Amino acid sequence: MISDRTSIFFIKSFNRLRNKAQIFSSLADDHYHTRLMHSLEVESISIEIAKKLIEIRKTDKFQQINFNKLSTIALLHDIGHTPFGHVGERTLHKICSGQLKNPLFPDFKKLKVSCGFKHNINSCLLYKEFLLRNRIPIDEDDVDVIEGLMKHSGLFYEKDKKCDYGFEYVSAGLSKQISYDDNPSTVEALIVSLADEIAQICSDYCDLKNSGADVSDLEKAKAFENANPEILSEFVLHSKNYLVRVLIENFDDKSTYKTIMDGLFGRILEDFDNRRRKIIKSNEMISTHDSTKEIVVEKLFWYYFKNGLKRKEIVSDYFYRIKRLKCHIDVVNEIQELEIEKTKKYLDEVVSINISKRRSRKFSKKKKNSYKLLYRTYIRTIAVHISKMTDSYANHKIEKIMSSNNPT
Repeated sequence: MISDRTSIFFIKSFNRLRNKAQIFSSLADDHYHTRLMHSLEVESISIEIAKKLIEIRKTDKFQQINFNKLSTIALLHDIGHTPFGHVGERTLHKICSGQLKNPLFPDFKKLKVSCGFKHNINSCLLYKEFLLRNRIPIDEDDVDVIEGLMKHSGLFYEKDKKCDYGFEYVSAGLSKQISYDDNPSTVEALIVSLADEIAQICSDYCDLKNSGADVSDLEKAKAFENANPEILSEFVLHSKNYLVRVLIENFDDKSTYKTIMDGLFGRILEDFDNRRRKIIKSNEMISTHDSTKEIVVEKLFWYYFKNGLKRKEIVSDYFYRIKRLKCHIDVVNEIQELEIEKTKKYLDEVVSINISKRRSRKFSKKKKNSYKLLYRTYIRTIAVHISKMTDSYANHKIEKIMSSNNPT
């Protein structure tokens, strides 16, 4: 595991959080929260919760909290997030899962190569690959960190539970198994997932208020009970302290994410979330931003999907990932860098549902499934590449693509 908290600050994927939107892009106003600021807040709240639990609960579960592990999960939990906030994540998911009906894209769902995209599982992928590429042994603490990154948010979209979000790729080869559910198995991961909720309430209120949105209904939420909204900093600090207190009072050895969310803390979050959704849904600035950036992400994906095999960074990541897949050995041996265009044609042909029976006989079922896995990995590699971009770089890249006479 990364032994020194300070070393996290030099990881590229962490550094990029300084220019990734929370709700509003930092390019629009210096005072909106970025993913970096959010991650630092989550770490601070996580440490505060942990220290209070150690002080109040004298059991081994809390006395043995690993603060290095806690900080690592908190600081890195959003490194897999996309540019433009959740609209970027939703758009990549719609594309990768085949929900986006665009004549430019192959029908991934019809070709049976669709996959999903979730930023939390993407965070795990980036963390795991960081360790592997830097030859840092993945120990049991790292597995706990990977689980913490994964379970700070839901593992799938409710309507798309069967999508392949990359869980198997992330969990392969780890020293212990991670369960595919929403319940963190370590107290450090559980604390971060709850601290994330508290930090989000505080930052979302600040950003909505600073944007000029009508937050009067939000100020009536249970999360702000007995707070005075006249001074913003004191109002938010009061809310944070109140939420931490409620959480601590209902947090013991037997607590799970579900039991806490079923209690008072969960009801407070639900009340706030319902009010926030109404404000965001009716906010013209957010809806304009989201609709514009959805188009940007679509165009970026199409550009890289069409030209990715000509770009060294895409090819490098693609090859890195397929070497770790359990594909038919003949398929892996066939894929050479000089023949990658030929491989792409193979992928298109093999997964096509219109493939003739005569042509189909040339491929065993196992080999066809291997090619589908390769295709799915190519789709995911494009999505991961875009997810790494900051808001400003994504905007710069699309302007460059659109202004070029020959974007290939």
